[in-house]
Amino acid sequence: MKPWNVSLTCIAALVLGTTARAQPSLTAPMYAVESGKRAENLSQRIAKDEVMRRVGKAVARGEGAALVGQPPAWKLSLKATDYTPTGKRAVVSALAESLPAGQRAEFMTAATGLQKDAEALLPRKNNLAVAAGTLVMAALNVVRPRDYPDAQVNLVMKAINDALGSMSGWKQVSDEAKTDAADLFVVTAMLLATSSEQAKLTKDPAQKQQAEALAKTVLTSFGVEL
Repeated sequence: MKPWNVSLTCIAALVLGTTARAQPSLTAPMYAVESGKRAENLSQRIAKDEVMRRVGKAVARGEGAALVGQPPAWKLSLKATDYTPTGKRAVVSALAESLPAGQRAEFMTAATGLQKDAEALLPRKNNLAVAAGTLVMAALNVVRPRDYPDAQVNLVMKAINDALGSMSGWKQVSDEAKTDAADLFVVTAMLLATSSEQAKLTKDPAQKQQAEALAKTVLTSFGVEL
């Protein structure tokens, strides 16, 4: 398996409390080759959706309350982006492969625990829109830290749900592809949140800069304008 993008490697290093040796190429696609290509393709589809762009921009700029009062006319229920988990589910192990051998076991333990914690907290299990929305909100909390009301979080998830469920070919996307993408979104969200918190604790400007840069990359990939 080819290495993950170095930006994710830097986040893994942050999670382990180390400093990444290489400078991240944050303009490059942030996902891995196998499950990552699927996730990247889906995020690009989401980014093209006009309602998602409007909702993301409003929430990011602190203007989400107005949309809560007059939400878009949603096309689909969240059930449209449910999936049945299947496949190898090897996102964490694939990310670990991009790290030095001496860090892999520690990272696997930490990241696997984070993934389980995150999945337990998701408002709807086995749903791709919820997983993607969780990543978007994690990124927003890094670059625009504030208390985001549940109603605004729901707006983001519903906008992503409509964007995915109404895209051409959605019904042909396999459960394995949906599982891969959802796992990658959730794992990245937890790594991003954890790395941001570590940057605050260490007060290391380089760590803070890396976390913010990756968060902005995530938001750009979903079409969220700051």
